[in-house]
Amino acid sequence: MLLGYDLHGGQTARMRVRGFLEGLAEAGLTAYEELLVGAGWTRGGGQSAIEEHLDAGRPMPDAIFSAT
Repeated sequence: MLLGYDLHGGQTARMRVRGFLEGLAEAGLTAYEELLVGAGWTRGGGQSAIEEHLDAGRPMPDAIFSAT
């Protein structure tokens, strides 16, 4: 899971997304859209985003890469 996914954010946010996606590709892994999760850039924003993801019954991630 990428927590803090934001393709339209500032340069740093876009670089983090690109690095995450490139890293997955280099490892031969797929980036599933339901595991690219937007979140506010605060601890509370990240917590809320994860809680909403899990409460919605979306897939459990194997790991969380937090860009926030």
